[in-house]
Amino acid sequence: MSASEQDAGEQSPDDPGTQGQGAPGDGAPAPRVPRLGIPRSDAPESGTAGPGDPGHGGPGPSVPGLGIPKADAPEEPSPDRTPSDIANELNERGIAFAQSGETERALAEFTRAIETSPGSKEPYNNRGNLLLDVGQPQRAEDDYNHALEIDPAYVDPYCGRAAARRTLGRVDEALEDYERALALQPGKVNAFLGRGETRRMRGDLDGALSDFDQAMEIGSDPDRVAALTGRAAVLADVGEFDRALMELDRAISIAPNSVTALNNRGVVLLGAGRPQGAIEDFDKVLEQQPLLVAALVNRGRAHASAGAGWKARSDFERALAVTADEGLRARINTLMERLT
Repeated sequence: MSASEQDAGEQSPDDPGTQGQGAPGDGAPAPRVPRLGIPRSDAPESGTAGPGDPGHGGPGPSVPGLGIPKADAPEEPSPDRTPSDIANELNERGIAFAQSGETERALAEFTRAIETSPGSKEPYNNRGNLLLDVGQPQRAEDDYNHALEIDPAYVDPYCGRAAARRTLGRVDEALEDYERALALQPGKVNAFLGRGETRRMRGDLDGALSDFDQAMEIGSDPDRVAALTGRAAVLADVGEFDRALMELDRAISIAPNSVTALNNRGVVLLGAGRPQGAIEDFDKVLEQQPLLVAALVNRGRAHASAGAGWKARSDFERALAVTADEGLRARINTLMERLT
């Protein structure tokens, strides 16, 4: 989903983490909770970024769950290896660079792996994940398609392609991909998370809650945080702010530093007419990610609602300084014009 389709508080939920081998009002009416209220993938805190396009206004993406610990990249592969072995080693180098936030180097290594062994599926999937994380969903979809041409039973590219298609506004196709992923691997947690958010976007709130519940049942603690955040978004959609806050409190009790849960709780608090509590949550988010545009805009709205216009203006100006998205900039300028 593009930034122009989202409110400032939105997050992208389910772009799969790279793997190894194998605009709102100014505080008057209650705003709708962020459309994408759950973090990405089976590594739920990855890729939390500014509104809409991952990476807007924030540092380079962090890509947890990549199969190897954060460390220096492996040595260059020996030229006497087979093309497939060299591609696997280049893929591992790409993973290491992605984990350390060196996005361009990671993309280069995945590309080298693909050029060395075009029949290797993992580099296509991993490059697709990273392209999606930096806001290039069409290129990401192309890579997922290549991975699936090589192996139609490869589950992960279905989840990635679903996320890319949803970002491109093709929600029905996204839902079909999640269905395919779950048919191949019925216990794929991030497919439940992604399908839940997709169902929410289509207005199937009962279906969304069912998927989030399933993810909570079978997932790890990070998955449960993602599912609780998703449930909270559904409840807030229908105006059940108290229940939404209870779910977000549960998520934060599991992961006190969850950027997504804290940001979304702040949005719900603001919608419930509690700007001071919202400001406290946005402060916690910005302590971790000072250039996160969503949190800057949301905190600015909360300051405006609390009557602190100069603080709101400061946050809006900081957000303008770090986002190039023209639609978002227009919305921020509109918010600034409303300040008195």
